[in-house]
Amino acid sequence: MSKKKIIVLLALTVIAAVVAYPAFFLAGVWLRDGSVPLQNPSAGTNDASHLNPNKPSEVVAVASDPAEAERQLSILVRRAVAEHRHISISGADHSMGAHTIYPSAIVIDMLPFNRMSLDEQSHILTVGAGARWSQIIPYLDHRGYSVAIMPQVRSNLFDFLPPQAKSQDVVAKRIQNFSRSF
Repeated sequence: MSKKKIIVLLALTVIAAVVAYPAFFLAGVWLRDGSVPLQNPSAGTNDASHLNPNKPSEVVAVASDPAEAERQLSILVRRAVAEHRHISISGADHSMGAHTIYPSAIVIDMLPFNRMSLDEQSHILTVGAGARWSQIIPYLDHRGYSVAIMPQVRSNLFDFLPPQAKSQDVVAKRIQNFSRSF
């Protein structure tokens, strides 16, 4: 066998050895992996990692109407104080590390609080804490606005605020700052 053929054969063997293990590993994962994705946990029962199971004492879905939600939360906080209980707030369950989970707490599910209103004069979009990007983007698109700069996209604004809420020029038609107050 010529020297050139030996070098080519050796190179192919090295390439096969380097590629074979990852290829077999990925093929095995693909074969073993279920076709159904993990279901999102119920509000307050776990986080995105699925490593922090929790049993809340109760889960309360906040009202979508702002006035009703304020009344509901006021009563809930007073009750929690009177009963010496903790309150935990849940959104789209994107957080990890169990920092939004408290054992036996009253969990407030913010997802129903997803109202949106756009002030076309000032170009300010007001959204509830339960609004998801999958709701916000079509809402703005229907009114002729579009996202120009997307902050770290998460599914729910409640999970998204506050650190990333400082992004500027979120919408092409200038929806002021991303967050004015909350």
